[in-house]
Amino acid sequence: MPYGRHRAATPADQPRLPVRRSVVVAASAVVVLLLAAGAVRVMGAGLGTCSARDPILVGVAAAVDIAPPVMEAARRFNESEAGVDGRCVKVQVAEQPPAPVLRTLIGDRAGALPQRPDGWIADSSAWVRLARKQGAQDVASDETVVATSPLVFATSRSLAQRFAAGRTAMSWDMVFPATVRGRLEPTDREPDVVRVPDPSVSGAGVATVAAARDIVGTGPDASKELTAFVRMAQAGSAPDYRGMLAAIDAPGFWTRPVVVVPEQSVWAHNQGAGVAPVVALHPKEGTINLDYPYVVTSADPDRAAGSRLFAGWLRSAETQEAVRRDGFRTADGREPPFPVDPTSRRTRRMRAPPSRPRSSTRRWRRGAGWRRRPGSWSSPTSPRRRPSRSGRAARPGSTWR
Repeated sequence: MPYGRHRAATPADQPRLPVRRSVVVAASAVVVLLLAAGAVRVMGAGLGTCSARDPILVGVAAAVDIAPPVMEAARRFNESEAGVDGRCVKVQVAEQPPAPVLRTLIGDRAGALPQRPDGWIADSSAWVRLARKQGAQDVASDETVVATSPLVFATSRSLAQRFAAGRTAMSWDMVFPATVRGRLEPTDREPDVVRVPDPSVSGAGVATVAAARDIVGTGPDASKELTAFVRMAQAGSAPDYRGMLAAIDAPGFWTRPVVVVPEQSVWAHNQGAGVAPVVALHPKEGTINLDYPYVVTSADPDRAAGSRLFAGWLRSAETQEAVRRDGFRTADGREPPFPVDPTSRRTRRMRAPPSRPRSSTRRWRRGAGWRRRPGSWSSPTSPRRRPSRSGRAARPGSTWR
């Protein structure tokens, strides 16, 4: 499985020791008797003894931020001798952003992976739904959530203290220019820019665009306000969380920058040696939980069975503790990362309405001069709970997926 940065976990076969013919015959006779008595069963899927002579090799593509704990889970899974029909299942995990995996699954040749994965972990179920909608074949109908991470407004420690002193709470309204909020420019107690990730490559960007789409609603000023959001967001958009967080303290045009990123990226940034720590602030309306769904994508029955077996392994207590050690929350969102940072608390989730048109990101693409292609798309959901500016109340739904 040659795609992406990966970690293989298929152990080398152990050297065979010479044995006497009489021992082999006796051992064979014992096996036959046990089989006849029904004491040995190698059919079916599960953990235990399996044959490594002809293993089932399962390739998994995982979003870059979730890949490290999934790789570690694959190592332990491969050591457990899990098997399907008596054949050992060996999992290999590769770091892959969602967009190229999506293009691969729908059969697009441009920007696709050299080999189709047997399992996929994106940073949001919205990518999986889009793959199904665009005709991807052999994508399972069910998903297994591996971990969650709420979106936060991140900024430097000094700015966080300044906002707290001025009693300025973060709000989703801040993703819009001050003119949309009735002022010529932000006050000194507010961010002068809220940067969002590129929605064509990240679940956090997709969710933010969806939030903006729901905030403007369908009133007479909706189109104008959405255009203002897109123009401001494009000016500060970035393709990856690490770069956004590293640039918070960098000298530049903005003096009070805030970025919208998953909580896990803040946790990961603050683990770095010699970095300026950032603080995760939670918007007053509540936030959106990104999920990390595992979906089986193989057409081969054996590899699909092995992929499903690994999906179940990822929900084990040991793996759920492992994702917390990498800055994620558990699959149900109840348990915070290890170690618990003082800025990390149990967050109030916002509810997302059901699917809605993708006009908001189409406007984003037009503003940036993008051409429509797989991987450049909008989210079908949005994180609102309170009424939008149009006076329309957000419909109840589920946590962002």
